[in-house]
Amino acid sequence: NGDYDLIFRVPTFIPEKYKVISDYQSDHMRILEYTNGNETIIIKYYRLPNMDTSLDDERHPQEEKSVRLNQKYDAILSFSEQPDAYTILTWQDGLIKYRILSYESEETLLKIAESIMP
Repeated sequence: NGDYDLIFRVPTFIPEKYKVISDYQSDHMRILEYTNGNETIIIKYYRLPNMDTSLDDERHPQEEKSVRLNQKYDAILSFSEQPDAYTILTWQDGLIKYRILSYESEETLLKIAESIMP
């Protein structure tokens, strides 16, 4: 099934100095991992319905707020005051659920997400 390249789009924006260190793809999911040597950005794509419990990451953020991507998509930004907790941005488009996990700023996560969604 060759159509997941179209569906699991890669971001056109990634912060400077980040490079792809892993790109796992199957028919129902893709996980892209970037690093700058210290920090990591993980982008997960899931074809719904998703039975994969790895969406429940170990480091649970405590606060959530709603944000908009490109004035089209509703997203949830989850964050925590804990120093080791990722900031997580989650949204859905049709049958695909997207999730970005990073220690980068909210603004950076939104820029990455908006570069994935046309």
